[in-house]
Amino acid sequence: MNFVENGDKHLGAVGECQSSWPRARRMSIERRILQWRLLKAQWSSASLEDVARDVPTHHILRGEINRSIKENRDVIKECTRLLQENKEYRWRVRAVQLNKRTCSYCGTTGPLSLRALPYCGGCRSVPRVYRRRYCSEVCQHAHWPAGHMHECPCTRDG
Repeated sequence: MNFVENGDKHLGAVGECQSSWPRARRMSIERRILQWRLLKAQWSSASLEDVARDVPTHHILRGEINRSIKENRDVIKECTRLLQENKEYRWRVRAVQLNKRTCSYCGTTGPLSLRALPYCGGCRSVPRVYRRRYCSEVCQHAHWPAGHMHECPCTRDG
């Protein structure tokens, strides 16, 4: 329990200074804090269950222990749910990033070090996530007659 209490102090200090950090780093820290809270609740629950086995059938003490165990189980459920939501969010962000590195014509995916492929100049009025991206000028020129000329905003405006 001493380890858990000291860990809470450290988490509080980290939580106070993370507001100035980049969003990706904050998300990573929030995930680790959730994992810590989950682990702490699991430890507390296990130790309370051990105490509950050793406590004689004294109703008041037994009720408080059972109440604490129930609270820990609620924390475990909540942390598990939040960790799952965090994981799903990260996968959605990764899918968007992968889409930015995938050629709209040939389907080639750029390396992880590449943030995004260049996009069609006529698609500037379209939100970035929906812009057509190309790995080369050859792919862009080949995609034009293959269908992009009918969907590109530059042909609709003129």
